[in-house]
Amino acid sequence: MMIGVPLASIFIVIGWLLMTNVLYRFKLDEIPGGQEMIQGEIKKLGAMSRAEKLVAAVFVGAAAFWVLPGLLSGIPELGGIDVFDDTVIAISAGVALFLLPARSGEMLMSWRDAEEGLPWGVLLLFGGGLSLAGAVASSGLDEWFGAQVSGLGSLPSILLVGSVVLIVLFLTEITSNTATAATFIPVLGGVAIGIGAEPLGLLVPAAFAATCAFMLPVGTPPNAIVFGTGNVTIGQMVRGGVVLNVVGVILITLIFQFIGPLALGL
Repeated sequence: MMIGVPLASIFIVIGWLLMTNVLYRFKLDEIPGGQEMIQGEIKKLGAMSRAEKLVAAVFVGAAAFWVLPGLLSGIPELGGIDVFDDTVIAISAGVALFLLPARSGEMLMSWRDAEEGLPWGVLLLFGGGLSLAGAVASSGLDEWFGAQVSGLGSLPSILLVGSVVLIVLFLTEITSNTATAATFIPVLGGVAIGIGAEPLGLLVPAAFAATCAFMLPVGTPPNAIVFGTGNVTIGQMVRGGVVLNVVGVILITLIFQFIGPLALGL
């Protein structure tokens, strides 16, 4: 949070100003009838149903069990609060959806819902990416690669981090965020060890850089959704994305140069 919150806050402000005042200026101060349309759609939703409230409760519970143990683990009186593994929490939340009743005779989720609604391709992508990361580590490829680039240890830290961020950020434009992170993070761990650097000093900036895909539809699902509307061309995405990528490289590098050592205890 000490890194992500400042980075995201600054990036959102800069990105919004660039997109709305420099790259793609708004030509209308107000969309005629827009407020009425939004209010009408909100009214159509009506009050939250029992099922919606239960799903929200499951989500909030899972998020709380993921986040709070890390925040409260330093309090001695709360020893053992982090006993639950992240995987156990996620599976428990998923199982709860099959057990909690939405209404009489119907659960929040059925197996048919899971078969037809879950993005199995995304799950396989995650699994494949993690398997690839495991193969890189178990085969020793990460250590070999680290040995080959041991000379990079003589670079100033800001240049080293900036180079890693630049490479990962632009690579994630042509591969998914997950695949990029799963492939590069084990390799960067070996690189850090090979040059005698603290691994977190390279791994965490790389993880943040892997999330900054703004140029191409293939980079991340939100990009694909926007492109799929047919209202945005690849040229328009690249035009804005290149600028945001450059901003991302600069911001991530500077944040880790000045806040990273304190936040990560380096």
